[in-house]
Amino acid sequence: MIKQLQERKKALQSVRKRLDGNAPLHSKDGLRYMRCLAKLVMTDMQIEQLQSMKKDACQRPQ
Repeated sequence: MIKQLQERKKALQSVRKRLDGNAPLHSKDGLRYMRCLAKLVMTDMQIEQLQSMKKDACQRPQ
């Protein structure tokens, strides 16, 4: 699951580089850029959450 999210993150970063980050937010290009950023942040948060859960599971005494 983490690997899939990391691949998605790389793809979103590639898309973000192609989009115009200086476009006005109320334009179509600006909205596309903001949606891409939002997806990128959500993907980052999911990766961090899974890594944290994995780390916590490894640290618990059995």
